[in-house]
Amino acid sequence: MDDAWMNEALHQDRADLLALIRMRFNKNISQWEEAVSRVDDGDFLERMILVAANAPNYEAFEEEWKAGPSAFRIDQQPGYQNSQGTRKDSHHLIHLAAAGEGTDLTMLAKSLL
Repeated sequence: MDDAWMNEALHQDRADLLALIRMRFNKNISQWEEAVSRVDDGDFLERMILVAANAPNYEAFEEEWKAGPSAFRIDQQPGYQNSQGTRKDSHHLIHLAAAGEGTDLTMLAKSLL
């Protein structure tokens, strides 16, 4: 794979993850910027994007982050309610987030709120 392409993909994944942290958990991302910028493992970043999109709360996201790149799991949740009280099925959201090319993570994150 081309290094320039890989660097751009990592940059975009980092930006997507930080945006999800801000939108989903209403957190100031300044505390996350340094930690996320140090990640060079694309698979871990993609996993954390899925976790950020599907975690039932900030604490669950933080626990997955601390588990690091070697832990690959998303606890199966039967679902949760977003801020409007709409029931969301986390398995369906994982499928949407993993849909691949063309998936708009910003729209996905907004659907969670």
